Amino acid sequence: MHEIEKEFVELYRTVGMAMGAEGPFPAIFARVFIEPEDIAMDDLAKELGYSLSSISSALKMLEPMGFIRKIKKPGSKKIYLTTEKDILQVMRGHLLRKERIALAKFRESLPAILEKYKAKKLSDEDKKKLKIVEQYYKRMLQLEFFIKDTVQRLDALANSP
Repeated sequence: MHEIEKEFVELYRTVGMAMGAEGPFPAIFARVFIEPEDIAMDDLAKELGYSLSSISSALKMLEPMGFIRKIKKPGSKKIYLTTEKDILQVMRGHLLRKERIALAKFRESLPAILEKYKAKKLSDEDKKKLKIVEQYYKRMLQLEFFIKDTVQRLDALANSP
């Protein structure tokens, strides 16, 4: 790796650790992000000092989150990795996935759960739990609004000079 790559990857490792991202996740993203071209998975493993299985395991989290994409190239048996090079677009995609997958499921499912238990005679402890779930639902709706607003702001930034 060149010096700029090393420093960028190390910065991501440091910030990632401070935020609780253990293992190779921050380094993998940083290295793929700073690479102008696609990078072979086995080359990435060698450069970062992780086993191929560690890289593969990390990708099982990074890929569905939208941070990294695997690519197969014609005539090659290697797996290549790439990512969007605009960090605003990376974060936008990540937020949209959260909204579409997790928040949408809560928005769909929690009202029925709340109605089911509001109709029952509950113990004092279960009433407290129901209140917690109600507050959770309200906050999830607020979070969904916040994410949509943030995505709109990211779009505006992306379209600005």
